[in-house]
Amino acid sequence: MEEKPSDAELIQATGGWVQAVGSVISLIGQLRSNEEENSGEGSSNESISVDE
Repeated sequence: MEEKPSDAELIQATGGWVQAVGSVISLIGQLRSNEEENSGEGSSNESISVDE
């Protein structure tokens, strides 16, 4: 009595979830790399200001 989704619908839904999760992981990776760059710049700027 229950309507089962077709294989194509399941693949489409799963693909949508995979794409969404991939986007989130990519965003987290970008944020982490930005933080590393910023913290590296901050420490180098601090050392320059201390030397002056």
